[in-house]
Amino acid sequence: MEKKKIVIIVVALVLVLILGIGIYMFATRTTSEEEEIAQIHRILNMMRGYGEESINADTLNQYLRPNGVMATATDGNRTMVVFDNGNKYEVEQDGTITKGGRNMSSSALGSDDYKIQVKFLKDNTNEQTDIPNKPELSEEMIPVKWDGENWVITNENDPEWYNYIAQTEGTDGASKWANIMMSDGKYSKINQEGKILVTDALIGTKIADEELGSMYVWIPRYSYKIEYYKDGEIIAYSDARGFVEANGELVNEANNQGTRINAGDNYIVHPSFLGKGYEEAGGGFGQDENGITGLWISKFEASNKNKVEYTKDEETINENTIFKFVPNSMSVEIEYNLENIKENVINKMQSQSTNTADMHVTKTSEWGAMVYLAYSQYGRNGNSMSVNEAYYSTKKDNAVTGYGASDNGYYYIYTQNDYSYKTDKGVLASTTGNVYGIYDVAGGLAEFTMGFKDISDIKTLTDGLDSKYYMLYEKDKASEEDVGDMLFETAHWDKDGADYVNTYDPIFKMGGRYDIGCAGMFNYSAWNIEEDPCSVRSTIVLK
Repeated sequence: MEKKKIVIIVVALVLVLILGIGIYMFATRTTSEEEEIAQIHRILNMMRGYGEESINADTLNQYLRPNGVMATATDGNRTMVVFDNGNKYEVEQDGTITKGGRNMSSSALGSDDYKIQVKFLKDNTNEQTDIPNKPELSEEMIPVKWDGENWVITNENDPEWYNYIAQTEGTDGASKWANIMMSDGKYSKINQEGKILVTDALIGTKIADEELGSMYVWIPRYSYKIEYYKDGEIIAYSDARGFVEANGELVNEANNQGTRINAGDNYIVHPSFLGKGYEEAGGGFGQDENGITGLWISKFEASNKNKVEYTKDEETINENTIFKFVPNSMSVEIEYNLENIKENVINKMQSQSTNTADMHVTKTSEWGAMVYLAYSQYGRNGNSMSVNEAYYSTKKDNAVTGYGASDNGYYYIYTQNDYSYKTDKGVLASTTGNVYGIYDVAGGLAEFTMGFKDISDIKTLTDGLDSKYYMLYEKDKASEEDVGDMLFETAHWDKDGADYVNTYDPIFKMGGRYDIGCAGMFNYSAWNIEEDPCSVRSTIVLK
C-alpha cells in the first residue's frame, strides 16, 4: 500500500513537470485568448484529477506558477492570472474564468502588507493640510471628553476636546477623535422637559454611562492613498491615477465615474465628502459640488434604550423603537421585510433629523470613510481592531454594544466587564485603540448600510429618497469603480470576508457578526433581510 502511494505521488510530480514544460513552451509564443483559457482549464482539470474537492484560490495559485510562465496573485476568493503578453484572466473558486478580470495590479493582489495614508483637506476644498477640520456642531450636540474614568461635558473651545495625531511607525492608540453626545440622554443643549439644560456652569460635569445621550464621532474631510507592500518594500499603489506598480507602470488608468479626484500627490479625495453631482460615487451632501467638511458617525451600533432588560418586543425593530447609540446596551435586531425596513428604520432614522442636523442610515461610502481613517496613521496606524464578541446572557442572539474580544478567543457573556469599552482590553475594539474611537465596527451584529444591488425590489427602499442617501451597484462584483467604500481596494485584507451583493442578497452588511468567526473591520457581505438579524449605524451631516 505504501509503495502504491509513492508511485502515485511520483506520477503526479512527473505530470506537473511535463505540464509545466508544455505551458512554458506554449506561453513563450503568441497565444490566442482561446488557447490561454484552454491552458487554465487544463490546470483546473488536472487539479480535479488529483482529488481536489474544490477549486479554491490558494491551491489554484500553487498550480499556476510552473517555471514562472504565468504571474498569479491570489485575493481570497479569486486568482488573477497574467500571461507574458499581458493578458489577464480572473479565476473564481468555482472555476469560472473571466477575460480581463480585476484591473488591480497583480503586485497589489500579491502583497503581504498594506497601508492607508491620509492627508486632511481644508474646509470643503481639496487643499491638503495637517490640521483636521474643526467639528461642526448642531444645536443638539454636546461636546464631551474623557477624564480617565468618565465622560465629561466640555465645549468646542476646549483644547483637550480632541487631537487627531499622525502616529509614527509602530505606534498605536494615541489619536483622539472628537466625541459628542446628543440631547437624548439626561442632559440637553435645548430646553426639553425632564432634562437638564447644559450651560457653561455644567462644564466639567461627569456623566455616567446610563446618563449618556447617543454618541457620535467626527470624521474630518480627508484624502487618501493605499500602499501595497511585499517583504517590507512598496510594490504598488491605489491612488488618484488608478492602480500603479511601484516602478510607475500604470496598470489601469482611473476612469470610474469621477471618483478618483486628485487632491495632490495623487491622493484621492474620499468620495463621501464630495457634494452635489457625486451621489453615485457616495457623496451628495453639502450646498454645492464642493461637499462637506466632515461627518459624524455613531460611536456604537443601534440599541433601543440604555438598558439590557428588554422584553421580546423591544429586542427587534418595531414602530415604538427609538434609536440610541450608547455603550453597554443590547444591539437592535433588524429582521423584517423591505417595507418594514423602509418604514421603521430608514424613514424613522431620517425623521430624527432636525433643522440643523441631517441624520440618516450610514451609506457604504461613509462606512468606508470611517474604516479607512481607522486604519490610517490617524487611527490604528495599520493595526486592526479586535472583535466585539459579547452577547446578552439570556438570549444568545443578542449582541451588546461597546465590548472587545475575550482572551479565550470566542464569544462570551457580556457581564465579563474586563472587556467593556472603557477597559484596557475593550479599547482595542475601537477605531483609535483608545476610548475616543468608534466601536462595534468589527463584530457585535453586522450592520446593514445604504448600499444596494440595483434590482427592482430595492425600489421599495429607495422610492421617495434623495439619491444622496443611498448607493446603487449595477455590477456583479467589485471593481476599480468602487473607490473609498471598502469593497474593492481593501477586499480580503486581514483575511476578512468580501461577498458582493447579488439579486438574492441585495444589501451590503458590514463588520460581521460576533459569533461567525470571520468578523473584522474589513469584512463585508450580502444580506437579504430575512436570513439573520442585522443592526444599523447612523450618520449625521450638518445642513
